[in-house]
Amino acid sequence: MKIDHKWIAVKSIAEAAQVYEQALGLTVAGYDQVMKQLGVRLRCLNRRKYIELLESSSRIPYEKFMSRRGEGLHHIAVRVDNIEEALER
Repeated sequence: MKIDHKWIAVKSIAEAAQVYEQALGLTVAGYDQVMKQLGVRLRCLNRRKYIELLESSSRIPYEKFMSRRGEGLHHIAVRVDNIEEALER
């Protein structure tokens, strides 16, 4: 197993990008990926897809997440060789 990516929920990608660049020295990719089916906008840190800032572009379901939990880690996705074996374990 290895970590595929992490989504960090933020209110504003533009504001969060400045914090990550200044405080942590991470380079934020200068483009957003809009995932209409999920209602989110993503921006990668360090031009990789390992850490992505997540901003809601619609009300559901990420707006609910933000109202309940606020900004922070949304999820960590793990890459496995065989999903059926991993689920059995």
